[in-house]
Amino acid sequence: MQVISSKDNEKIKRLAKLCSSRQERREKGLFVLEGARLCLDALENGVRAKEAYLTREGIKRLGERTALLESRCGALFLLEGNAAAKLSDTKHPQGVFLLCEMDENVLSGPLCTTKGLLALSSLQDPGNVGTILRSADAFGLGGVALSADCPDPFSPKVLRSAMGSVFRVPIQVVDDLPRFLLELRGAGTPVYAAALSDQSVPVLDVPMKGAAIVIGNEGNGLSPEVLAACEKRVIIPISERCESLNAAVAAAVFAWEIGRSSRSVSHASNNQGGTV
Repeated sequence: MQVISSKDNEKIKRLAKLCSSRQERREKGLFVLEGARLCLDALENGVRAKEAYLTREGIKRLGERTALLESRCGALFLLEGNAAAKLSDTKHPQGVFLLCEMDENVLSGPLCTTKGLLALSSLQDPGNVGTILRSADAFGLGGVALSADCPDPFSPKVLRSAMGSVFRVPIQVVDDLPRFLLELRGAGTPVYAAALSDQSVPVLDVPMKGAAIVIGNEGNGLSPEVLAACEKRVIIPISERCESLNAAVAAAVFAWEIGRSSRSVSHASNNQGGTV
């Protein structure tokens, strides 16, 4: 196991650049994971790891599972001194890092429209994006589409807040979201905008099975072009005392409704049968 003790080591500099630069991740086809649970979850979901970087505390935390990282990675490095501090995106780093190959199959889908989708338009907060991916995973949706100006799903903050869901939920980054939404509608997918207006209807009053819900920017909502590409505007009824919901919270409610509708139809179909 090679020891790295300086933050100025070339490998550390390369990892730090991957952590901070979306362009670097795209050009190199690599990204960095941090944290014992997230790294192990990635390996269990078939993510290809090239190198593992561990502190002594990280090795202690992993215990016997250190052997798994060693067997699944091309190389294992021990971080000492201030090397780990340059890589960590948290106040209390666990001392476990993986250099992974970017799975293009995750980025390009395939989305499963029959299970319903969430589409994110110009979100700004990486934590919101990660939480939304986690909700889509939890409620069994068929994927999440992101406009190109959303936070990178392979950025450290998104990966951490998604808690491994980025490896299980189909993700597609689209350059032209309005066109993408119109194509969904053309293929028979109901597309609804989460937006408050005089024409908005409660989410319980529209068919949600296999629907795509579009969530807008935290401050500015959805653009006129995106709204025009949607067939209806829907809202979540809330108390008059509350102006709105956080984007991630709203997305979770919509994801639940989409998943519930699919489960209800499936359950009804399974319970149909003849008399004896």
